[in-house]
Amino acid sequence: MGDLLVFVLSGLVSGALYALLATGLVLSYSASGLFNFAHGATAYLCALTFYELHSGLGWPAVPAALLVVCVLAPGLGWGWTG
Repeated sequence: MGDLLVFVLSGLVSGALYALLATGLVLSYSASGLFNFAHGATAYLCALTFYELHSGLGWPAVPAALLVVCVLAPGLGWGWTG
């Protein structure tokens, strides 16, 4: 039963990530008429930064996530549009 819960949670997380990436791709395409893959690149960079902070440097998950969500992601958006 414990294995089933692990697989269900893993599938939910993976599905949510794919849904967010697909939503961003559809929104950017419907707004501009062009495929813009920068949304996926931003998600990859944020995920990689979180992974390196959490696994590589040993940061706890919550501070690493807060740094990525509250500092890195808005900074990337501001830098690309500014």
